[in-house]
Amino acid sequence: MNNCMRTIEVFVSDLIYHQDMANYHREERTVEYKYYPCTSLNKMITDLVGDKPICNQHVEGRTVQYIIRNGRVEWHVPAEDCTVNDYLNTYPNEQIRVIAVNGIGADIPEVIVAIALIIDYLMRIDWVKDKISRLRIKEFCKTLIGRDGRYIQSSDLVAFIMSRNEWNLHEFMRLCGFSDETLARSILYYYGFECNEGDTFRYNSSLANRNSKQIQDFQRVTFENPNENTYYR
Repeated sequence: MNNCMRTIEVFVSDLIYHQDMANYHREERTVEYKYYPCTSLNKMITDLVGDKPICNQHVEGRTVQYIIRNGRVEWHVPAEDCTVNDYLNTYPNEQIRVIAVNGIGADIPEVIVAIALIIDYLMRIDWVKDKISRLRIKEFCKTLIGRDGRYIQSSDLVAFIMSRNEWNLHEFMRLCGFSDETLARSILYYYGFECNEGDTFRYNSSLANRNSKQIQDFQRVTFENPNENTYYR
């Protein structure tokens, strides 16, 4: 077994949130990280950004979406049980991106980060732009707390929204605690629901796939422009 130290280039992006999540900016750098074959992904992340929450395409918090190891796929692998090599072997064509969340406490919930990025994307759309207030976003975020007093995961919200192929706008608003119709419409649109008549939204796989690609492109371009500020009016 080759135990020699290796070097990999890692892209590190710090999302710096400001008071009340009114805006954020990015500080980015590329780091040459030295590691051994046995080095865990968690150690690499901790060495680079400490204990801050992490979000990227394949890592949520400190859990890897999946890895392929010993000829099998393993789902939701804790970062401490995944080596850097496991990650590189599973995602060989992607640069490792460590996106850390700062400001308003290092324990900012993952679902709040996800909502912030969603709103960031939606604010570029003409029928959404300037029509959602920061107050309404904050009110909605307060509804994402479970009976145990902890914030849900973004995957929980997605599972609920995708549990139906059709939503009545006002029922959706009532169940989720939305007080802003434009925000509710925007969230449904983001996840691929299209309004063709009245207040009925139906799932459209073509729209969902198109949004998914545009969102990935948007986030890729956004993270490549660290000096851009985003303001939620």
